[in-house]
Amino acid sequence: MKVLMANNYFYLRGGCERVMFNDMQALTSQGIEVIPFSAADEANVETPYSPYFAPGGTFVRPAL
Repeated sequence: MKVLMANNYFYLRGGCERVMFNDMQALTSQGIEVIPFSAADEANVETPYSPYFAPGGTFVRPAL
């Protein structure tokens, strides 16, 4: 089985990413292939799938 794990960040930025990395570890320990997908960023954890990550961008919230 293969699982695609998609998140905006592929580095430990907060609780959401901690859960993602823990889930990835749990799935791979059960023999499930996990394929990460994220935005490209210098801080990302290195993975063979990094070349396929989407270009990163800067997001600015409009003033209210």
